[in-house]
Amino acid sequence: MSIPSLIYIRFLQVFVITCSILLLGCSKKEFDPNLQNEQDALFYLDRNTAHTPIITPSVQEKLHKKFLEHYYSPWTDENRLFTNEEIKEYTLQYIEEIKENPGWDANEHKHNKEWVEALTNNMDMSSYPNHISKAITTQNTNLRGFPTYQPSFSSLDKPGSTYPFDNFQASFIPTNSPVLMLQTTKDKNWYLVATDSAFGWINANDIALVNDAFIEAWQNNQGYISVKSDDTAILDANNVFKLTSFMGAILPIKKISEENYEIQLAIKTVDGYAQLTDAIVPHDRAYKIPLPMTSENVAKVVNQFLGTPYGWGGIHGYRDCSATIKDLTSYFGIWLPRNSSMQSKIGDGKRIDLTDLSNTEKIKIIQQAAIPYATLLYMPGHIMLYVGEKDGTLYAFHNMWGLHTTRLFGPDGRAVVGRAVITPIDFGKTYPKVKKSLLDKLTAITIITQDDTTQ
Repeated sequence: MSIPSLIYIRFLQVFVITCSILLLGCSKKEFDPNLQNEQDALFYLDRNTAHTPIITPSVQEKLHKKFLEHYYSPWTDENRLFTNEEIKEYTLQYIEEIKENPGWDANEHKHNKEWVEALTNNMDMSSYPNHISKAITTQNTNLRGFPTYQPSFSSLDKPGSTYPFDNFQASFIPTNSPVLMLQTTKDKNWYLVATDSAFGWINANDIALVNDAFIEAWQNNQGYISVKSDDTAILDANNVFKLTSFMGAILPIKKISEENYEIQLAIKTVDGYAQLTDAIVPHDRAYKIPLPMTSENVAKVVNQFLGTPYGWGGIHGYRDCSATIKDLTSYFGIWLPRNSSMQSKIGDGKRIDLTDLSNTEKIKIIQQAAIPYATLLYMPGHIMLYVGEKDGTLYAFHNMWGLHTTRLFGPDGRAVVGRAVITPIDFGKTYPKVKKSLLDKLTAITIITQDDTTQ
């Protein structure tokens, strides 16, 4: 064999090995972004204004009233985010989309059309609405796009369409959340329900009917609490476990004693109806809401969420970006929709469009207009809470899956973060494989509170 031939063969071997190394690196978790900045929201406070109310008590009272109107909208039928007809329209459209691409199961087997047809037949949408009743969740549960616990992933390897992005995962619904039943499956195992901010299918085991007497007793309270950490065990006066509560979920207060909040819970009886029972939560394990909205109080609540795992649509009881922001603002009596796009367009907020602006222009507008701990930073598919400027760098709190990475060979990947963090708003800028930083993708800011003192 000639020397040129040997050189050519050697070149091919090196080329193949190089490509193999590049392709083997195409995992979803390509590398761990190094978060070098302080993961403590209190660190970013302006101490001169930390205790100054961001909004006046009167404005906060109005916002909290609106919060409760939304919270109880499944029972009152007022201020509902989606009408019954819209829910039907969206559901039928979604069925057609899933028929086109049923996706893959967790075992990496592709779903087939027969599987989709069996699910849609069980949904019985031709009879919609076949079961309109007021109800309340009695378990922490999932809101599903289809009445099944089986997932549907759009692909097996494309970032953003494989785990944890289950197409069927609509939201996570905490125990004791008001809902409106609209439809029951033929097998009576699932209910299509509307919540204050979403809709989807809930398993029949996790829900109980309510009547007017229950609703009146539930609303006749001394205010509300929300626990300070996820998976908080709620016990009764005899120290018997009742349920677990999550941050952002609100529970009605029956009485406030020196050491405890005496609260009411809803449990499911054998006849399928909700029944009230008493429970005890020590003062140090919950906040009475709404909390006065100062930057220090918001920072303290942000710290409760820091490090909590990312979960698309509430998968595994975890939060995605919009669920994190929604649960965070609930401590201050501020209601937000469930998805990031709608949050950035909240009616009470002041929205500033940043589309087509340079990063320098975006930073200038944020510095001039944004209110730390009361401003949302939005980009398509993601939302963050602005926490302020420190040593010339702007920072935000958010729950993120990861940074989109690109490579010369093979499909794109993700540098997985997978938790709630504080980052510079230009996070990703220093990584060569990250094509766009968060700041590059930023398209709008929304000030979620408005008051004469903050104009």
